[in-house]
Amino acid sequence: MKRATVNRPLSTLGAFALISLVSGCALLPSQPKGQIVVQAVSWPLVKKYAEPNAGLPDHKVVVQNATDQSIVAEQTTDASGILAFNVPAGKYLVLGVGDQPEEVAVESGQTVKLKLIVH
Repeated sequence: MKRATVNRPLSTLGAFALISLVSGCALLPSQPKGQIVVQAVSWPLVKKYAEPNAGLPDHKVVVQNATDQSIVAEQTTDASGILAFNVPAGKYLVLGVGDQPEEVAVESGQTVKLKLIVH
């Protein structure tokens, strides 16, 4: 019985330390987010329907970190030709919006809008 009594305070202390560590991580502020919004527009649909924002669905767009070119996110446009990436503040390369990657800087709370017209 003495052994159980000795281990109980150590177990309680260990559990308290673990809970403190986990809750401490949850209390750390998350990195501020910004947004990159891409609208892909189909020129043939613009001409056909006389609609200046005729969306191009299923167009793939990739966002890379500007520093090391690692892929941050990739998506395809929705039925209206629009997609949005929620990203931490920083500099990015956006591929799929033209012949060359588009470099954008995103600040916390900022929305960067890009429009691609596919001919």
